Amino acid sequence: MNYPYSKSYFAVLYDLMEFQFEDNNRRDILQAITDFHYNLLGFARVKVRLNRAVDLLLQQENEVYTSIAMEYEDTLSHVEGKSEEDELYIHYMMSGVRDNYLLNMDDLELEKALLHKGIVISVYSSLEDTVLKLTSIITEIMQVSVSIDDICKRDRGVFKYFKFLELGCGIDLSASKDRFFSDVYRWNRIRNQLVHVGDYIKTENTQLLKDLEDINISLKDRQKMNLSSENIDSLLELVDEFLESIINACWIKLKS
Repeated sequence: MNYPYSKSYFAVLYDLMEFQFEDNNRRDILQAITDFHYNLLGFARVKVRLNRAVDLLLQQENEVYTSIAMEYEDTLSHVEGKSEEDELYIHYMMSGVRDNYLLNMDDLELEKALLHKGIVISVYSSLEDTVLKLTSIITEIMQVSVSIDDICKRDRGVFKYFKFLELGCGIDLSASKDRFFSDVYRWNRIRNQLVHVGDYIKTENTQLLKDLEDINISLKDRQKMNLSSENIDSLLELVDEFLESIINACWIKLKS
């Protein structure tokens, strides 16, 4: 059976036994990538399950509202032109039903938005944590004497550890840069926006607006970021393939 988001996981399983690592290093590498793999699977399962639940509730709200609206329309047809007071009352009651329906629909759409924003933040945090752990283990295996802060004082997050693997450990990560860096940077800016500002994008933030366009994230209602289920799938696939490329580059260096 083919599992989604498993390239980095199987990149470790396939090659790990070729190396004469200390047992603790072997265990730590396997644990870090296994945790990452199951985190991605967990995010994907939660996304699917909760989206299905919200979609079902949206469908039910639509069905209930349609049924009530039809009943009101039928009632209105019987009193129309006969009693102005009854007509006004029916319109008043229907406006309350409509307002409640719209409020419920907004709440359900908000649930989806919160879910997707939370997954983006969690996925990126998981990637950063895993690359940090991998960097620490590779540094120990290669007995690198310089520290991350010695080389990467101004860099932050996953890019800091990536740079140290290149400069401190001498690992060739050019393939990772060429293939993934643009999208990883885009998602990094999106993640920072969600964490520090929110999902409303200012019109003058042209870089972020271009990022959203480049990875097919739409906007709605006053420049509000609209993360879709497909956007989340793309992020999960990206971070898995990005980590796989880093792992493979580390293996090449350790085999040389």
